[in-house]
Amino acid sequence: MCDQSPSVSSKADSSSTHGVSFAHAQEQKPLIFLLSIKQLSKKISRSRASIYEMINSKSRYFQPLMPQPIRIGRRVYWVSHEIDAFVEATMAARPLSLNH
Repeated sequence: MCDQSPSVSSKADSSSTHGVSFAHAQEQKPLIFLLSIKQLSKKISRSRASIYEMINSKSRYFQPLMPQPIRIGRRVYWVSHEIDAFVEATMAARPLSLNH
């Protein structure tokens, strides 16, 4: 007698060189991409120090809409779609005419 129990396949966490993404096989949620400080710096054209000033509420360069990072172990990441929303909000808040 051969026991044919249904096989359970689980997708391993996928990662890319452009960030870390996590997805569970049972859920149909969109992938969440995480950006390292280096990737974030390149994406928004700001230095590492400038980014940390933007999230520091005691800094004169504090940006209240800038997403706070998440920590995984000793590493720090930003959620890519939150950064995209921050950039879009910043774009929407700018003056329509840049001509002086």
